[in-house]
Amino acid sequence: MQMNKIATTGQQAMMSSKEIANLADKRPADVIRDIWVMLESLYSINKDNADLRHHKNQKVTIYEGVIACFDTRGYVSEFLLNRRYTEILITGYDVTRRAAVIDRWFSLETQSQQPVDAMRLLNDPATLRGLLMNYSEDNVRLSGENQLLSATVDSLEKHFTKGMTIPAFCKGLNGVNVSKMSWWAFQRNWLYNDQRDPEKDPRWRVASYARDKYLTEEITNVTPHGKDEFKKYTPVLKEAGCHRIYQLYMKGELPMKKTWNGEFSHDKAIYTPETK
Repeated sequence: MQMNKIATTGQQAMMSSKEIANLADKRPADVIRDIWVMLESLYSINKDNADLRHHKNQKVTIYEGVIACFDTRGYVSEFLLNRRYTEILITGYDVTRRAAVIDRWFSLETQSQQPVDAMRLLNDPATLRGLLMNYSEDNVRLSGENQLLSATVDSLEKHFTKGMTIPAFCKGLNGVNVSKMSWWAFQRNWLYNDQRDPEKDPRWRVASYARDKYLTEEITNVTPHGKDEFKKYTPVLKEAGCHRIYQLYMKGELPMKKTWNGEFSHDKAIYTPETK
């Protein structure tokens, strides 16, 4: 993808590794290699990590501000970096290449912040009226969303219980398809499948991206009759993970049931840990 502008994911601006390669006069594959070196140095994350082996034809958040785009074969075809990681990456480049990339960021960010031409708006009442209406509607909407989120966070904090799995928590969210939540977490790089046999049920483990941030693991020693003891790992939510899931729920980013009535609500009575 040849980029003409910085991409945005949500509210965050991102630059493609292909754009960086073009600006720095480097091969795209070399820039991808440089990014892996950076990730390994910063977070001990490399392309051979077990929790990165199962992604195909999707975008995966490796770390906040770093997105890997996997092709149909499971290889990273490009990265998307926010400005912080872009600048860390190009620290080792020569000054000319660094200048080209930084100038590109500056140019595009400046374009996005161009002031509104007030005189043109005064001569165009229809446009001005539309802008004012949108501004008013956005303020009302954001005010309502903030009040709802604040009240909900208070409620979640009161009813959060340690030991809750992602499906258990989502049982309290109206309309969520709980049966798809573990695969949803897998696609967001919160979980990875430790089960090598595709014919067997997944064995979910916490991926490095979400570990100690949104999730942790409970370890149980299991001794089946007549068999050797083994350890069972259960991914469980941290309080920040509950808040993040609820935020994504309100943004419409969770898998929903076909019978969902369109209402975003939660039932605090359902927020109880699973029985073991």
